[in-house]
Amino acid sequence: MFSNVIGQDLLKAKLCESVRNKRLAHAIILSGEPGTGGLPLALALAQYLHCENKLENDSCGVCDSCNKHNKLIHPDMHFMFPSIKKGSSDAPQLSSNWLSEWRHIIPSHPYITYFDWIQNIASGENKQGLITKSDCHELIRVLSLKSYEDNVKIQLIWLPEIMGQTANALLKIIEEPPLDTHFILVSENLDAVLGTILSRTQIYKLPPIDDVSIAENIQSKFGKSSEEAARIAGMSLGSWNQACRLAEGIEEVSNVLTVKEMLRYPMRKSLKNTRDAVEGMTKFAGVFHSAGREVQKNFLGYVSFFCREAIQLKLIGSCTLKGEELEFAQAWIKVVDADQIHQTASVLDQTAYHIERYGYAKSVIMGALIKLSRIFAGEKFGNSILV
Repeated sequence: MFSNVIGQDLLKAKLCESVRNKRLAHAIILSGEPGTGGLPLALALAQYLHCENKLENDSCGVCDSCNKHNKLIHPDMHFMFPSIKKGSSDAPQLSSNWLSEWRHIIPSHPYITYFDWIQNIASGENKQGLITKSDCHELIRVLSLKSYEDNVKIQLIWLPEIMGQTANALLKIIEEPPLDTHFILVSENLDAVLGTILSRTQIYKLPPIDDVSIAENIQSKFGKSSEEAARIAGMSLGSWNQACRLAEGIEEVSNVLTVKEMLRYPMRKSLKNTRDAVEGMTKFAGVFHSAGREVQKNFLGYVSFFCREAIQLKLIGSCTLKGEELEFAQAWIKVVDADQIHQTASVLDQTAYHIERYGYAKSVIMGALIKLSRIFAGEKFGNSILV
């Protein structure tokens, strides 16, 4: 249901209005960064399309159709998503082979990432999920059949960017679908979706989730205070996934890694204190590597938040940081400019990207620290408590 989608109120209202007025395009793409709610929004829209007693801005939640959607078992709701080969048989690789796992995982984890999904079905093995040509042929076959219960058939495709050129097999059916058929595509990287697919769909872009919605849900799910929830929301950068990671591990992060320890050694290297700096960066990389992937991701998310607050402090003189964090930020912004802070945040985003994709943590963070030292070398630093 739309009520289960965090934030995105304007987009939810727009989609509901399109359905009520029978103006929803037959093929749409919901595009947003991971954690902004593309998949849960698509599931809510599909449920609304099939709901027997639609409310103005949501499904009723109690009709037979809604009950089936809650369990992802509606016979006129079809799914295609990245999957891996199941077993050692010669049978084609199909999303439908993993429907039982999909129905078990997605209702309780609708904000799941591609990497967590593949790790779940691959039992921790390092495998790549694909949407295959066999998937496309199966989709065409299934949608050519009559609907079972509802006049409307719905095909949800999660992460169409995974298909690459394979998506060419779907061009005709997306452009000329069977009667009363809706395609709902959910993308986290619109630039990687085949252009001929984009030209045949209406695109809805999901913005980052607003801080108020994230804070309210963090309070209700994790029992955090309003102040703590607001702080986590600010650090999440509009991602519910990031907010949950922070809510679960923020204390652990602060006990293992600190922003000051990460930034001080690249700054020393920029001052030509090379030996001391390299030793410090190597030591930090070792601590970072041993911290565990979730702590690593939480920490990088926190440093991105710190950089954003530091820019705000430098430009307008205020931010939400307090205590030692604020003291460090006040000292740091005296010796770096806004562009250097922005570049620092960009490096950290790239680092988080590689950590998320199971890059070797020690090498990844060491590379990031070297990049930061080059960024800081662009300005001559004086004596500071930072170094």
